[in-house]
Amino acid sequence: MKQTLSTPSFYTLSRERVEDGAKILSLLSDPAYVLRTIKGFYAVSQIVSAPFITLKHSIESISRTLRDEYPTDAQRLVLSERIFAQTFVPLVLDENTTAENLHESFTGSKLRWEILGVIFTYLSMGTLMDSSDPNSRERQLYTRELTHASNLCVGFCDRAESLNDILTWLLHGNAILLTFQYGDTSHLAWRRMGDLASTIFAIGLHQDPGSQSTLPFFLVELRRRSFANSYSSDKALSTFFGRPPRISMRYCSVKAPYDLTDEELIAPVELRDRAIARLDKDGWNTDGKLGRQTWARVKLLVNSIREDTLELSLAPAGSYEDPKRKAQILARHGGATWDAVYQSAIKLLNGVLNISKHRDRFNDLSRDFSWVSIFYGLPSASLLAIELLRQQQHRSVNINLPRSEIIRNISVFISSLDWVAREDDGNYLLCQGARQMLEKILDAILDARPEEAAPPTQTAPTDPIMWVEELFNDGWMASGPFVDSIGAEAAPAWELPGNWPFEF
Repeated sequence: MKQTLSTPSFYTLSRERVEDGAKILSLLSDPAYVLRTIKGFYAVSQIVSAPFITLKHSIESISRTLRDEYPTDAQRLVLSERIFAQTFVPLVLDENTTAENLHESFTGSKLRWEILGVIFTYLSMGTLMDSSDPNSRERQLYTRELTHASNLCVGFCDRAESLNDILTWLLHGNAILLTFQYGDTSHLAWRRMGDLASTIFAIGLHQDPGSQSTLPFFLVELRRRSFANSYSSDKALSTFFGRPPRISMRYCSVKAPYDLTDEELIAPVELRDRAIARLDKDGWNTDGKLGRQTWARVKLLVNSIREDTLELSLAPAGSYEDPKRKAQILARHGGATWDAVYQSAIKLLNGVLNISKHRDRFNDLSRDFSWVSIFYGLPSASLLAIELLRQQQHRSVNINLPRSEIIRNISVFISSLDWVAREDDGNYLLCQGARQMLEKILDAILDARPEEAAPPTQTAPTDPIMWVEELFNDGWMASGPFVDSIGAEAAPAWELPGNWPFEF
């Protein structure tokens, strides 16, 4: 049975769109660089959904098309029109589709904007993660052009009402790219995640095809991986923004992908079945390998817990019976149980500092340092700092914490926020705002007045855990009574620069 998806029967194509499409094709004029950079990106990235062999064949095919059939600017205007026309044609994937010929469905005479967008997206992220010359002005301009091209391709597909697996690869990659360029608090990334969620539900990626599916095994597994990646990214952005997630597991029946390597996914049936037989009863590999499927499975498990946490955290305040209210009551009447929360915060902060300490070993992952620091380090450091300030001002508090160790680690963490994000990193302003806030809290701790002196103007919240929750749920660096009282300013607004190359 073939899987087809309907597209609109007509569309008015403007000359400007055709010219934009022809212009971005020139960004692929050096296929050797494109392939080398994307191969390097695949070597360190766990977020890609497409198998490398598909991207490799696609790049080689597109290179031949541009070089042999459409070498001039005038000819590429013709090619751009043809790509638009093909993008309106439903993408057909059936039982005869293999990993070796998958690219033939969207390259050559069937070239589509979806796969071009995927290439621009991965090429941009690969260039951003290249540590050979991070401050090169030329490289920064090139990555902005690639991001612009990726955004244009998303817009082209949107106008065509495209709906297919390749589009989910593009939308997920583009959402991640927007966080690379403009930070994890980018509204554009949040909006793109909404587009991705809508596409996933529209094409049915949230429903597992099951054993009755006639789709090839590798494509079923890629769909499961694509869903796992999208589901996890949705929870990450929801946590950053303190907003309800778009993809809820209560409406999904998809299974976790098998813990196989990409090579095993596309291997002949006999080799693939042998690889599956070596997995344990839960589908995990027994060789201790960490591959893309492994991380997809881990993220699916972790983020299902995060979804439950978000539901508790974001539930509207109401009756005595609502889950969030119950959790707060349990917290207040079982205070000793919070010892584990503080110990977890200490361990998380230590883990983040260990990554920072050994950052030279992870040169290719330097773009991830700011994300790790903000996502894991900042909540931990904030919680511990506020608790120390509270203990200092409320002598009856009996939670036993290693004060000097925590102050030392928070100081190191504050220092690290100066370098984890370069000025061209999307999270730069967020890191600077976090650094400023923590410095003010630490100053309030270290500049404590004697007990007989006047009461301190920097009054710690009576419930640090709920304060941290409210701080982050209001948009991370929102100002509030306590933030104002310690003299910290809200992080600067993240306004788009005037030359920001984003179009719909």
